[in-house]
Amino acid sequence: MKLKRMWPGLCILIVFMIFDVIMVASSSFFSGLFPYSDTKLTYSIALTVLGVLIMSVLTFLLGRICDHIELESLAHSIGVRVIYALMLIAVFIGGIFYRLYILGQTTAEPTGKLSLFENAQVGAKAAGTEYDLLSIVYTDILRFIMYFTGNKITTAYGLQIAFFMIFVILGTITCKVLLGKAGSVIFASYVSFMPIFTENLQKAVIGTDELFLTMLGVELFVIGIYLRNASDGKYTSRWYVIWYVFVGVIVGFMTYLDAGTFITVLPLLLSVMFMAGDKGYKGVFSFLFVSLSGVITFFAMIAQEAGFAHMGAVLGNWSDYYFRNLNTFSMFWTYTNYKLLYLITFIVMSGVLVGYFRNKNFGRISPWLLATILVFVATPFFGATRMNDQNVVTVFFAFVLACVVSLITLTRQEEIFDEDIEDDDEDNSVDEELRTIIGDEDAEYVPLKKNALQSPRYVPEGMVLPTGSEDEMDVDASKMKMPKFEGKIGLDRKSSEHKITVKPEIKTEPGQKIELDKKPAGKKDETPLESEHISAQNAKSRLESEHKERKVVFRKRTEYKTAHVEKENKKDDFDLPFKNGDDFDL
Repeated sequence: MKLKRMWPGLCILIVFMIFDVIMVASSSFFSGLFPYSDTKLTYSIALTVLGVLIMSVLTFLLGRICDHIELESLAHSIGVRVIYALMLIAVFIGGIFYRLYILGQTTAEPTGKLSLFENAQVGAKAAGTEYDLLSIVYTDILRFIMYFTGNKITTAYGLQIAFFMIFVILGTITCKVLLGKAGSVIFASYVSFMPIFTENLQKAVIGTDELFLTMLGVELFVIGIYLRNASDGKYTSRWYVIWYVFVGVIVGFMTYLDAGTFITVLPLLLSVMFMAGDKGYKGVFSFLFVSLSGVITFFAMIAQEAGFAHMGAVLGNWSDYYFRNLNTFSMFWTYTNYKLLYLITFIVMSGVLVGYFRNKNFGRISPWLLATILVFVATPFFGATRMNDQNVVTVFFAFVLACVVSLITLTRQEEIFDEDIEDDDEDNSVDEELRTIIGDEDAEYVPLKKNALQSPRYVPEGMVLPTGSEDEMDVDASKMKMPKFEGKIGLDRKSSEHKITVKPEIKTEPGQKIELDKKPAGKKDETPLESEHISAQNAKSRLESEHKERKVVFRKRTEYKTAHVEKENKKDDFDLPFKNGDDFDL
């Protein structure tokens, strides 16, 4: 994903750095590293300054190293792809075994929402009725699995492990398409082995937290694919409206499921309107369709509960459920059991300050930074939303860590997508190919327009071809019947010029390349006298041959392009005889 560099992105960076410095200072103050109360504040401030400074220097140095070894180009090699796949497989397998180990070591009694397991038991009487959507889905899936495993409580914990690892996979893919391979590895590793995500297994808690994370991962995955395609300029057809509607349906459904999800994904959705290289406002067009379909889906889910007649009452209950318990703000990193891990996390997150300025062409991290800020800003205004939960907030910390690694590995010379640049790539590739063939870097090749070879343009002897803006003749649109010339064209040759031959009768389709016959290897350049002697001897045979050849000379840029036609014994129809003394003989 490549965004335009605009002043709002810099403002987001400044606000995020203020939040990050506050989190580093508060985390270091309550970390227990400084037991003496008299010097705790001084040491905390010193640790904050040194931590941010050291991380900024490391970000700069690691970025320079990545530029020196050209890590961006190595990322597309087969070897790096294999290593990347093996690393992700190792992380996923390690995360599963780590959770199984935690589950095997726990001695706690099953707690949490035990009705989920009781209602899912095969052949047992339901303990109660589930009303929320997540509980209903959890119970149905668990009941289906227990048809094969039996009514075992460990099946519920295994299902929760599966839900969480699915979320890790979806989040990793999202990071890969938006932040790159290196960022996705960091995200997967951090989320898989961060102890905060295994507390439910340590305490033997049965709940729907992992299922919610899976559904959030699906939403982020869909939005990630949507943004990546927009960044690559793939939305060129009107049929993509169906895809816009699908993205809006996912967003609207998740908003109905938890209002906090809309606040966190809103920065990602808005970023589609600021894609670098988007000159046709396609992002605005797609965002309107996503928003419209999202709103329709949300109200449709509200209406399905009690019908259209009671939509107002249902909407009121929904808003009261999510927008209550105001002014509740929790700095969980100050009292958690993992203060030191969060302190290191916040210090590493400060690397975005230097990494943000590594590339001046575009940005890619502003939506993630804004989403993390909104999680803190919106928390006091939400009630039962899961987005202010410690686990979900830590997930967005992992995304910011992926942003830091992405900025380090991002090359400074990476270019943005541009539709005009994309159209010129074919012409530049043909020019470079011809320069390689003739071995002259100064040779200039002027590509023909599409279908130009279908209407040949013949040049009389001594006529100077117009070039650039002087050439006003539209060969394709011209309906004038051109005279048919059966002779051959001979060009002046010099030892410093290079020659290639092409077939004049070749008919090409749009986009088809013209094959050029190379000069045989080992053959020496011919002098002008030798070439004229050879052409005179073979004139008759060439006129009778089925294919006529035209020799094209690539001259230096400073020379003027001219074409000459050799005189032949047989005069052409447009050659006029004249003698000395005629009026037009100058």
